[in-house]
Amino acid sequence: MLLLLSILTITISLAGLIVYFQNKRKQRRKDLYPLQVKVLSELLREMRTNKLSLHVVQNAEPKEVGSITVSEVAQSLDASGEFSKEKYDDHKLFIAKGAEPLPGLSKYIGNGILPKDIRSELKDFQSTKFEKVSIGNTPCFVLAPNGQRLMSNEVLLQGNADAFESWLTFRERANNIEYMVQQWVAENSPQELDSKKFMNTKVLEA
Repeated sequence: MLLLLSILTITISLAGLIVYFQNKRKQRRKDLYPLQVKVLSELLREMRTNKLSLHVVQNAEPKEVGSITVSEVAQSLDASGEFSKEKYDDHKLFIAKGAEPLPGLSKYIGNGILPKDIRSELKDFQSTKFEKVSIGNTPCFVLAPNGQRLMSNEVLLQGNADAFESWLTFRERANNIEYMVQQWVAENSPQELDSKKFMNTKVLEA
């Protein structure tokens, strides 16, 4: 009888501990949520407002396509524009000196508040080394600081991050970030915060 009472007491205690830690975890997630939303909003704002000059190089001659943001690159994955065509998918992607596709990238990757899955996606943009390359006869795309014109003898940088392997991978990785943010909001936000509304620029600027 004493043995059964002991087992019952232990079981009740364990159940109580489980409920305690579950509630503590829920409270932590609740407290963390507004901070995560704030960081995600800042990330998306930078993706949507940081302009870069996109150039296409054909026959060793760079031609400016126009200004573009990382979010616009992400949307081009499902678009029907000229540079969304399959024939450009394997074009190399280089960076001109001073261009930052995702400003403050290390700040976001090292931020423990940011959801882990999104930090993992951001790491695909983090180059640990750069190799200097010259504009040659190989067709490629170049990201330059907004408004900068490229010369045919321009020295470019090739990062070793996954996102910069090709024009297609850059578009795919950019699209992944926006998709992951929307999924996270849909799975973690209160009902009154719709994920599509959150992704709307007006909400981000509020």
